[in-house]
Amino acid sequence: MIEKKMTNNKLFLIPLVFFASSAGLGLLIRFSQVYGPVFTGFQNLLQAHSHVTFLGWGFLAVLLLIHDYFEITFDKKYKWFWSILVLTVMGLLIFFPIYGYTLIPISFLVLFLLVSYFYLGRLLNCIQGAQGFEYSLLRFGIYYYFLSSLAVWFVPVVLLKFGKNILYYDLVYFYLHFLYNGFFVFVLFSLFIKSLLLDRTDFEYQYIKKGLFLINLAVIPTFFLSVYWHTSNSIVVAVGSAGAVFQMLALLFLSKGLVRGKAAIFRPQLIYLIAAIFSIKIVLQFLSAHPTLAQNAIGLKPFFVVGYLHLFTIGFLSLIIFWLMKLNTSIANKSGLVLLILGFVVTEVLLFYQGSAIWFNLPPVEYFYKLLLWGSFSMFLGIMLILLGRSIKR
Repeated sequence: MIEKKMTNNKLFLIPLVFFASSAGLGLLIRFSQVYGPVFTGFQNLLQAHSHVTFLGWGFLAVLLLIHDYFEITFDKKYKWFWSILVLTVMGLLIFFPIYGYTLIPISFLVLFLLVSYFYLGRLLNCIQGAQGFEYSLLRFGIYYYFLSSLAVWFVPVVLLKFGKNILYYDLVYFYLHFLYNGFFVFVLFSLFIKSLLLDRTDFEYQYIKKGLFLINLAVIPTFFLSVYWHTSNSIVVAVGSAGAVFQMLALLFLSKGLVRGKAAIFRPQLIYLIAAIFSIKIVLQFLSAHPTLAQNAIGLKPFFVVGYLHLFTIGFLSLIIFWLMKLNTSIANKSGLVLLILGFVVTEVLLFYQGSAIWFNLPPVEYFYKLLLWGSFSMFLGIMLILLGRSIKR
C-alpha cells in the first residue's frame, strides 16, 4: 500500500516537540517522586504536563491531520491562527510550572480557547455541505470541543468563589470527558475512516458506522459516570449506566467492522493494539457504572484515574495520531514506537496493579516509583527517537 505523503511534514515537528516536552515534564514528576522535589510547585508541573499534552500535542497534531486528510488548504489565515496557538502553548509550557493556575497562564489558556474557536469555526465553514459519514463525525467532534470548553470559563469563577469544591471537580471532569470522548474520539475516527476511503474506495464501514452511532448516543449519558464519586442518585446512575451499555454494544459493531476491513488497513498490527486499548477504555467505563467502584477509583486517583488518562492520551490518542501520520520505516521511528509502547504498557500495569493492591490488600509492587520512572524514561526516549525519525527526510 502506498503511504500518504503528509503535506504539513515540517509543521508536524512542532506538536512532536510539545509531546516530547510534556513527556519530559512527566519524567521530572516521576523523578521527584523517587528522589525528592527538584522543582518547587509539584502541582504546577502537573498542570503544565496535562495542558501541553492535550493542547500542544493532541490538538495541534489533529488540526494538521484534518488539513491533510480532508484536503483543506492550509492558507495564510489558518497559518496565522495556528501560529498563535503554538505561541500560547509555549506560554503554558513556560509559565504554568512557575505560576500554576494564576493570571498569566490563564491568560494564555483563554487566548488559546478564543483562537481555537475561530479556527474550528472556519473549518466547519469549509466543510459546510460536504456529504459523507466522515464529515458528520468531524462536525460532531468540533461541536463537542465547543461543549467541553464551556467548563473552562466557569472554573476560575468557581475557584475564586468556592475553592476546589465538588462543582470545581465536576467542571474539570466535564471538560475532560467531552474533550476526550467527544472531540478527540470523533475527530480521530473521522480521520481513520477518511484514511481508509482514500486508500480503498470500496472499503465497507457499515459496522463501524453503527458502532460510532452508538458511541455518539452514549457521549452525554456517560458524562454522568464522572459524577458517581459524590452522588448515587438513581436517575444519575440510570443515565450513566445506559451510556456505558450503549458503548459496550458499540464495541461489537466496531470489532466486526475492523475485522472486515483488515485488508484495507495500513499497518493493521498497530491498529489492533489501538483497538484493544480503546476496548479496555470502554470496559473500564462500563465497570465504573457501579457507583461503589467509581467512588473507590476516585479515592485511589493517583493510580486508577491517572492510569485511565494515560490509557487514553498515550494508548489511544497518541498511537492513532502516529498511525495517521504514517511514519516512515526508519530505525528511529520503529525503535521509538517500540520504546513508547513498552513504557506505556509497563506504567499502565504498575498503576492499575498498585491501585488494586491497595484496594484488595494484595502484595504491593516494590520500588513502585522507581519502576514508573524507568517506564516514563522509556516513553520519553521513544518520543525523542520518533521526533528524530520524523526530522529525517523521506
